Amino acid sequence: MSPRPTSMQSLAIADFPAATEEYDRLRRYPRHALEPSELTLTRIYFPMGYAVTVRTNDAEVFTILSRMWKHFEPLQVIQTALLRFDIHVVPGEGSKVCPPAAVYRLIRPLLMGVADGDNYSVVDLETLHAQVSIARATLAFPRYVEWFLFNAPLVCISTRFATPIHGACVSRRGRGVLLCGESGAGKSTLAYACARAGWTFTSDDATMVPHRWSGQHVIGNCHQVRFRRAAKDLFPEIAGRKITPRAAGKPSVEVPTAELPGIHTAFSSEVQHIVFLDRRGGDQASLEAFPVSIARRYLQETLFGLPETIAVQYKVLERMLAAPVHRLRYKRLDDAIALLEQLVDDDEARP
Repeated sequence: MSPRPTSMQSLAIADFPAATEEYDRLRRYPRHALEPSELTLTRIYFPMGYAVTVRTNDAEVFTILSRMWKHFEPLQVIQTALLRFDIHVVPGEGSKVCPPAAVYRLIRPLLMGVADGDNYSVVDLETLHAQVSIARATLAFPRYVEWFLFNAPLVCISTRFATPIHGACVSRRGRGVLLCGESGAGKSTLAYACARAGWTFTSDDATMVPHRWSGQHVIGNCHQVRFRRAAKDLFPEIAGRKITPRAAGKPSVEVPTAELPGIHTAFSSEVQHIVFLDRRGGDQASLEAFPVSIARRYLQETLFGLPETIAVQYKVLERMLAAPVHRLRYKRLDDAIALLEQLVDDDEARP
């Protein structure tokens, strides 16, 4: 008689010939009701230039993702190993009502966003694997889907491969200016106003610093501007645009820059100045030095992720803070643009 196994780990299914046949039969059973459909469709996209492999069970997903990311091309200088993004479309109960805003929780290494039992996302910050469950009826609300569910790969990009900055970026004759400030400070409005005045537009309120780039190079989604509702009174060309349903924060108007006349765009920019916006200034607009310590705290507030990735991002922010930091007090957009133009022109005038 063979000796008795000392541990359950020493047992294998192959040690029991009678059980092996039964095991093979069980493996042919249908998928469990808890398991989603098999993901048989695959495509590769390049949001912000980073390669992402997308798998899904519904071709309508590709229609939405193509609209979101069709303008982005792979950039070899920031290319990475493929990120993985699995999108499971489930039958759901069917509803003509847009789901509620997702609630996010970070339990490292997982970031979870839950709207309801059918619509949620799980991002693993260690493996860079993002998974989404979405009800088929929710696909009827593409803007909601884009904002709350299909931007999951950007979480991996903005924690592992780049440092996000809550700020807009515009440039004048190749000299970039990063416009920062709290939500509602007017970053998107001033960035677009600068673009209308001949500046080059890179981003409206979300900018990234790729870790593989040196210096103070940043990238942004130069293909879209997101306005607050009040901007309709400032810019006649967006007056007829509809409010985007259920986007995060206050109601907004999202407009492709290709549909805005005379706007020059660039995917990247070299930041020369960081400017914090303050629209509570008096009638006389002014530009003054701003404490680096306060700027540092503001830039760090948006960071989250694993301790080791945040440590890298802190170093990247120090590199960005080597640029001069200012506060811009203004009420009228024309005054703000004039001061920013003077700021850049003074740089060019220096020997």
